[in-house]
Amino acid sequence: MSTLSFSGRASAAFVVFACIGVASQNGAAELQTSATPVQRGQLSAASSQLVAIYHQIIHQDVANPKAVLYGLIALAVTTVGNLLATLNSLTAIGDAFYALQNMQTIAANALAVLNNVTLDEN
Repeated sequence: MSTLSFSGRASAAFVVFACIGVASQNGAAELQTSATPVQRGQLSAASSQLVAIYHQIIHQDVANPKAVLYGLIALAVTTVGNLLATLNSLTAIGDAFYALQNMQTIAANALAVLNNVTLDEN
């Protein structure tokens, strides 16, 4: 049974954690943006899903088959991709514009890292 390396798991956990902050109630949902109730719901759903994924990634006391962790990472890729799409659909002005740009960058970088984790392990 092959396993995902510790550095791959750590990288995935780190970027998922960063995206939790972006999607949380204190993150993008609080910005003065054009967010509709549907978009706020999408951010809330992404936050909840990322919290669940994060806990599953970090609470592994024994080595799991790659398939188990890759399943979690694939779910994280989908969730972070949806988060990024939601963030990209928002508009903001003033300071909120710069905060939104930073959040978009965090999500885009997280997506790249998650994709690299699966590529590096193959």
